[in-house]
Amino acid sequence: YLSFYTNRYIKSIAVSNNILYILWEVRLPQNRVEYNIGIYNEGNHNPNYFNALYPVYQLSVDKNGELFAATQRGIIKISSDEVIVPNGPQSSQFVNLDVDQNGNLWAASGRDATGAGFYKFNGSFWENYNTSTTSQLNTNSFHTVLSTQNGDIYAGSWGSGFIRIRNNNIQVFNASNTGMQGIAVNPDFLVIGCFATDAAGNLWIMNHDPVNRRPISMLTPDSTWYHFSNRTNLNVNQYMDIVVDRSNTKWFISQS
Repeated sequence: YLSFYTNRYIKSIAVSNNILYILWEVRLPQNRVEYNIGIYNEGNHNPNYFNALYPVYQLSVDKNGELFAATQRGIIKISSDEVIVPNGPQSSQFVNLDVDQNGNLWAASGRDATGAGFYKFNGSFWENYNTSTTSQLNTNSFHTVLSTQNGDIYAGSWGSGFIRIRNNNIQVFNASNTGMQGIAVNPDFLVIGCFATDAAGNLWIMNHDPVNRRPISMLTPDSTWYHFSNRTNLNVNQYMDIVVDRSNTKWFISQS
């Protein structure tokens, strides 16, 4: 009998040989909960062997005596505090998709704080591109992707320009190296609406609401930049989509 646990909320217990593990919780001020794992071994008791401020649901011990906990963060190997999660996309958010020439699926996650980068799925394995996994990225707000005929992958962000993946090398394009300008309150905040390529291999980029009112940019295969304004109405510059038809005509869609 362990009197320490009298009137305490015990959530789970697990046994390994002569070792008893007890998962219990403590109610803290401001509706917070602390989750603790106690360990009892041949008369020795440590009620705070492991502590967490995120939900811990259940304990289990494998055949080697390793203790694991099912938590809100995933499965945790207690001895090393290693989080074990299955391979998958960084987020359940998919706001834009494209498939490359090798059949890989590319997906973007979202704008602003909702973004979780972008992902690649080769049919068996997910690869995540975000600020934690990819040093070239300074944002996770990627909301549009494009695969081109020559194998390039483009991912556009909400505020940090766009990136190109070519032969597994990542290049960043932003207001400092493209001639594109961002929004009026911060010209470095470069919002990419979308991409398209034409019959000549030119890359067309929609720049959402730029301060210089040149919302349409084109990058040629020889890396020459061109920037266009709306000659019909300079006030229409919030472009978010483009389609190139079989006649190589470009159709632009604006929010204003």
